Parts: sequence; structure tokens; C-alpha cells
Amino acid sequence: MSTLKFYLNLNRRVKMEEKKEKENGNENQETQEELVEQEENDKPPLLDFKFVERRKEERKILSPARLVKIVIHYDPDLIIEKWVSVVDVSRHGMKIILDIPLKLAEKVDIEFYTSKDPVKTEARIAWCKELIKGSGLYAAGLDLAKLSQENFEVINSFLLNFAPFEERKAVRVKKPFLVELKTQSEVKKFYTYAVDLSITGMRIINDFELPSEELILIKAILGGIETNYIKAKVVWQETKTFGVMIGINFIEA
Repeated sequence: MSTLKFYLNLNRRVKMEEKKEKENGNENQETQEELVEQEENDKPPLLDFKFVERRKEERKILSPARLVKIVIHYDPDLIIEKWVSVVDVSRHGMKIILDIPLKLAEKVDIEFYTSKDPVKTEARIAWCKELIKGSGLYAAGLDLAKLSQENFEVINSFLLNFAPFEERKAVRVKKPFLVELKTQSEVKKFYTYAVDLSITGMRIINDFELPSEELILIKAILGGIETNYIKAKVVWQETKTFGVMIGINFIEA
């Protein structure tokens, strides 16, 4: 399950619950919110980026996603020009998110606008799928096997050092929900309090620390509806007067 799909799914459940509470007139002031604001943690719960090994090639996951303008030439009558969010990149491939579906194609000409003179290469649109039905967001995989080493370095340098960040800020959740956590040795369910949630992670307040030495599998249960499991890693946790503040990174499977 992709990190963005997990984020959208959980965020949608949160909004549904909030709407239901407002309709019933039972929306309560969250008591822990004031405590969080008093002891706001300066450390972000997310790492800048991380490396994941896949298909024998190093894949660099960008967090937050970087924005780049691309132009895809299917044929003279079908040219798509879009700003897209680059989620991860490897030597011969790239995963992007955009607001329209891409037609699969074995061969297209593509331009990356890293400067006034774009980087041009031949590519393959390997796959494309809607993240959540009705969301209007699509993930697509670009096969860049024909990209030269020189042009790869230009694109990679632009993404890491010059490309604008995607302005998808963390959502203030401020809501307790049930979490199911699975490690190598046990499966446990517990209620936790989510402070904020983003595509690549979340910050929670818990009654106890979570395992930080290994990857964990977590899923959220809100309003009787469950998300799928997603891989995650505890990247920091600090004991406060009101509980343990924990930063969690989502790791795409």
C-alpha cells in the first residue's frame, strides 16, 4: 500500500468522523491539544529523504515530494504538459503523482524542465493507477532506461537541490483512533492520539514507547473502517508530562 494512499485513506476517515460529530452536536474540545501546544516539539517527525533497495537499484524517496514541469510527447496530436510531484527516483526510473491519468505507452519523448533548456529523453509509461477511487490523484511509473548518465545527474541534482517542495502540509488531526501494530513478535491494538498527519508520516501522543529498532506494520481503525497495513519506522520519541510524543515515518512497501 502506498504512503500517499494510506495518508488519503486515513485523512478521509478523519474528516468523515469530524463531519459526523458536528452533525450530532457532540464535538468536544480536545484536552490534549492544549498540552501539545504548550510543549510543541521542534523536531520534525520525518526524515529529509531515505534510501530503499528495490530491484537491485537504489531508489531515493523524496520527502517532501519535489515539483517539476514535464512535457510528454505521445505523438504530434497528443502532448501533455504538467507540473508533477516526484515521489522517488532511481537511475532508470521515477514515480510521479499528478492529477490526470497517463496513457500507458512503450515509447514517448519526455522533457524535464530543470532549466530553460529541458532535459530530453525517451521513456516508457510503465504503469498508472488512481491512488484512491474518486480522489483525482494518480501515481505513474516512468521507465527511463534510455536516460544518459549525464542527464540523470542533471535531473537528480535539480530534484535534490533546486526543485520546489510540494506544498502539502501536515494536517492537524487532533483525534484519538485505534491503531493495530504488528512486529516480529506480537500484534497489539491500542488507542493513540494523532497530532498531525502527512503523506510520509505522522506524529502521535501515546501512553508508552513503540519499538524503534525494527520496522513495524501499522493500520488505523476509525469509525469501524480499517486502512491496510503499511510499513513504518519510529524515528524519534520523547517523554512529556502528558505522555510519549512519537514521530513515525511511513515506508512504502
